[in-house]
Amino acid sequence: MKKYILNETPVRTTNNYRINNLEIELDIPKLTKTNNYIINQDIDIEYAEKKGYNSKIGLEHNKYNSYTINIEKNYKEPILFDYEFKKENSVLIEEININMKEKKNANLIFRFKSKDKETNFHNVKFIINSEKDSKLNISILNLLNENSKSFIAIENYQKESSNNKINFIDLGGNLRVSNYYNELLEENAITNFNNIYIGTKEDRIDMNYYSKNIAPKTEGNIYVEGCIDDNSYKSFKGTIDFIKGCTNSKGIENENCIILSDTCRTRSLPMLLCQEENVEGAHGVSSGKIDKDKLFYLMTRGLSEKESKRLIINANFSNIIKNIPIEEIKEEIINIINKKI
Repeated sequence: MKKYILNETPVRTTNNYRINNLEIELDIPKLTKTNNYIINQDIDIEYAEKKGYNSKIGLEHNKYNSYTINIEKNYKEPILFDYEFKKENSVLIEEININMKEKKNANLIFRFKSKDKETNFHNVKFIINSEKDSKLNISILNLLNENSKSFIAIENYQKESSNNKINFIDLGGNLRVSNYYNELLEENAITNFNNIYIGTKEDRIDMNYYSKNIAPKTEGNIYVEGCIDDNSYKSFKGTIDFIKGCTNSKGIENENCIILSDTCRTRSLPMLLCQEENVEGAHGVSSGKIDKDKLFYLMTRGLSEKESKRLIINANFSNIIKNIPIEEIKEEIINIINKKI
């Protein structure tokens, strides 16, 4: 076992809050021979085996798989990339490069899942580069089993008038570390980053999300919805950063965490950094148990306490789940959420 310091905040706060980074001991397995993604339609993917992997989470590896996807035309139907972990390919370390060409549109879904109870290790870095007037809706779904370890880093870089919606559904694994880094490089670029998480049993969840407005008239938002139960522990770090010169820019970050037990723990650190006067920024965090009045009302209508809690939590998650364009996958996610609550 080796000790690692991961997911460090862009600005340090007092050590008493114990939120500046994640300190953890890990055995890092070697990359196993992997199967290819199952893809629901024809799309060109460049594949290579490379050395020297690292991401903003902080883990490094000797070998990794590299995929490059160039979106050079408009796709009317969503493109689904399916990867299922099995005993013979229980370790996946990869970098996925997505290049959105000028004025092109695409709807991408990456679904990572495992049906058996094998311990899986997944460390992936998405790098998204969006050119002028492109539009991307991307959904990243972590649906691994409860014995798995998941490290997901997302880097997003956008040029003029590009519009990206990033939906991150983080439900699988007893250790989940995620990092989002966003740069809005040219005027009128817009990003909405949407995240759902659930912690149960002894789950450890660590999130570090950072959005930087660099050019004028840009907009970068972070919306996070989650709940924790049992003895799970969640740490959220979110930063909106207005750089000098990004006049008339906007940025909102909001995290809402529902607490379902007296033994789970939550820590949150929302930050707003500003070097420019003429901007609109807001941040907020809310955490607490389900409103008793809402719960009582639903139970008087014939629902059990468990059913009522599920209904309230699913209502919170619905604005994010609706961004996924395939109905079967929406239903799959809702079923997983209901099993965990």
